[in-house]
Order: sequence, then C-alpha cells, then structure tokens
Amino acid sequence: MVEEIWIPQVDKEVCTDCGDCIAACPAGWVVGWAAAPGLAAAAALFWALPTAVPRGLSTLGALGLVLIFVVICRLQPTTDHAVMGIGALLWLWSCFCW
Repeated sequence: MVEEIWIPQVDKEVCTDCGDCIAACPAGWVVGWAAAPGLAAAAALFWALPTAVPRGLSTLGALGLVLIFVVICRLQPTTDHAVMGIGALLWLWSCFCW
C-alpha cells in the first residue's frame, strides 16, 4: 500500500502566470502565524511591555499552528498528523491556562 503524498504542482500548459494560485495557496499565511512566538520572545526580552503582549503573541502562534494542522489533516489525514495536531491543541490550551 503506497501512501499518496499531496504536493502542489503547477500545470505549465495551463498556467498564465497570473499569480492567483500563489495567492490562494494555504502556505502563504503560515509565515505570519509562525512568526508570532518569535515576536513574543523578542518583546519579552527587549522591551518592557505588559505581560499580556508576549502571552497574546504566543497564543496567536499556537492558534496559527492549530489552523495549520487543520489544513494538513484535511489534505492528508494520517495518524502522525493527528497526533501533532493534538500537540498543537495542547499548546493552545496551555497558553489559555498561562
């Protein structure tokens, strides 16, 4: 049994270089969500901000990771992705407990 792996591919015969597929790609918003915990660490280290700011950015990063795993599990529903998604949910829950 071979597991089919989803990889985005561009059909060169149909592509018009309009950029619509790049704008619609779910990987585009991943970078912004992934940067939130790093911004939280920088904010906590370099600026005297209220503690709610780094906590909020960390929570935003955890929420982004949960959303990323929702997309991943919809595209390729495997056990390992589900387990990592549960880990992301636990991180989000711990941010709310913090």
